[in-house]
Amino acid sequence: IMEQVDWCRYIVGSEAESVTGSGLNSPGVKDKFYQTVSLQFPESPEGIKALAQLSLGHYIPTRWSEALSFRRPASIQVCCQHGMAFLDLPSSLVWFDDAGRHTESLESDKPIGVQMLSQFHRSVTSLVRKQTNLIDVYRAMQTVLQSNESIQSGKRITLEFDL
Repeated sequence: IMEQVDWCRYIVGSEAESVTGSGLNSPGVKDKFYQTVSLQFPESPEGIKALAQLSLGHYIPTRWSEALSFRRPASIQVCCQHGMAFLDLPSSLVWFDDAGRHTESLESDKPIGVQMLSQFHRSVTSLVRKQTNLIDVYRAMQTVLQSNESIQSGKRITLEFDL
């Protein structure tokens, strides 16, 4: 969920101002784990206030495996003012807007290991634009930890970062 938090921060272009978490976790029962995280972002200069809801876990019991094979939910679902998108990692993006349905293939010519090695080399030799840094990772991790605190307390938590 930390990656999803970081992705939302990147897409919205700001830090979340508060987080609310909820979840179900039954020890020893694999198919009864589910967590949602709602991130509230401050109002943008355009007057838009973004809300991201992230979900992680298993909420369909394994005894209903046919339901899982019918249509697995998209890895990431995005709903915005002018459209919505469904991202099935690692290779499929479908979005809908007033113009209709759009499909994009995210296939790559190079294996993921080669791509990651190339990005690492570029960042070490400073040949690439700014990538996620440790401050971004710290803030995403703190957001996830605060969402866990919200699950325990049942309250919305205002986010404040030391860095």
